[in-house]
Amino acid sequence: MRTNKWIVTLVLIIGVPFICFMVDKIFGRIHQSQMEVEQVQVEVGDLIFRTNSYILSSGKYYYKSGIPGHLAIAVSEGSFSSSDESLGNIDVVESALLNRNRGKFQAEVAFNKAYENFGNIRGRRFLLKMHLNSEQKQRLIELASMKIGRPYSIFALKNNPTKFNCATFARWVILQVDEFDLDADGGFIVFPNDILKNPRFNKPGDRLRF
Repeated sequence: MRTNKWIVTLVLIIGVPFICFMVDKIFGRIHQSQMEVEQVQVEVGDLIFRTNSYILSSGKYYYKSGIPGHLAIAVSEGSFSSSDESLGNIDVVESALLNRNRGKFQAEVAFNKAYENFGNIRGRRFLLKMHLNSEQKQRLIELASMKIGRPYSIFALKNNPTKFNCATFARWVILQVDEFDLDADGGFIVFPNDILKNPRFNKPGDRLRF
């Protein structure tokens, strides 16, 4: 009898998340097939965000889809259609544990192509528009270059400039360049979803789903 309870518990622990994953995936495929193709315009300083759920990212609780999530800062400019998985070969700088495209650990701040960690992914993507001026853009690239090779740490503190995760890195760079705190709730720790829901991006077109 006890063995049967353990089997049922194990099935629930494994089965429920798997079912949720599959439902979300099916929803995403249906939704993507119905989406209108649009042009995405990227400037230096804009943030590219990857969620992990189609369902959550499509509703009013979009920011919960960023638990966990990943984001990077654009360091080149261009445009691409929302159906283009090369993402226009835009260059980004990011602090990432993995490089999905190369299938290996990165675990540091690095310049990458946007499609390496944001193309062909599960979940919706967002573009968060920063609207930096030319001087701020140049300063951003200079600062980012200085941090290349800094180690990745999932538990990095948000005011630590020596090691980063994706959220603390984006927050630190933008704070230096634009004197704006991307952390929406000002807590001790900053998570990707804290940045995704920042009111700065509430203006139409400044938090673009694609």
